[in-house]
Amino acid sequence: ACQGEAACGSAAISGGVIENIEDACQGQRACEGSAGDKGFIRKIFDACQGENACYKAGYGGNITEIMSACNAHGACKNAGSGSMEIPSGIDSCCNEVGECE
Repeated sequence: ACQGEAACGSAAISGGVIENIEDACQGQRACEGSAGDKGFIRKIFDACQGENACYKAGYGGNITEIMSACNAHGACKNAGSGSMEIPSGIDSCCNEVGECE
């Protein structure tokens, strides 16, 4: 799902819920801004592989876990910012400069 440019941008905003983003958000800005403004993403796994794919995902909302994801320039930049910490952490992702600033 969410394989093209801006395909799922702003999904589940304003209190919406996304259980898992898995093997998705593969295009430029594919899931930009998803689960923002008090939205919730339980897990991002093997996803957010395009430039700015998950930029500002969970901004002002909540992301529980990011794993094996965010491996393109700016892929998860500002993800989860303006919200609480990511309790399960960030693992096997954000390996290059600029991917998760």
